[in-house]
Amino acid sequence: MDSETGEGFQYVDQETGEVPGRGLLDSETGEIELIEKQPNLAMRRLFKVPPQYMKPKDIGEQDKAVTTKIGCADASPFSAMFFLFPSVFFFMPIMGCILAVLEITLHAWAHRKNAILRSKGINFIRYQSPMHGLASEFCAACRYESAKETIGKLQDKWNRRFIKFGIECIKQIA
Repeated sequence: MDSETGEGFQYVDQETGEVPGRGLLDSETGEIELIEKQPNLAMRRLFKVPPQYMKPKDIGEQDKAVTTKIGCADASPFSAMFFLFPSVFFFMPIMGCILAVLEITLHAWAHRKNAILRSKGINFIRYQSPMHGLASEFCAACRYESAKETIGKLQDKWNRRFIKFGIECIKQIA
């Protein structure tokens, strides 16, 4: 079938004696033709959701599924309160100053309480002020701790890479 006109070829060309057909080169211009292939429907696989994710098997698993969705470990420390603070500072500057002093006081108290707990060896309890996400941007101790955690993660990553490289070298020697 001719790709331009859609006519079927049922004859031999009178001038050249060739039977027209779809080749890689166009007979008129000599350019390469793009032959579009139709997708094979038999090769396509339909997406199927695994049955264990469709519904829980018993009531106990259903309770687990509900409770795991309630508490988000990756939740942002910023809450909707952050969007209300600009309006408080704009419309009631005295109230904004009182909130700022209260937050600074609670943040300092949380640092002291966490230091006492660390000295007692209790590392699983940690206090934070209500607006810790905002106050930690201006607190030197909080910034130092976050930088220390970041550096620790990088060093752990480099250490794992170094150990993996050493194991690969030993395997190549043996």
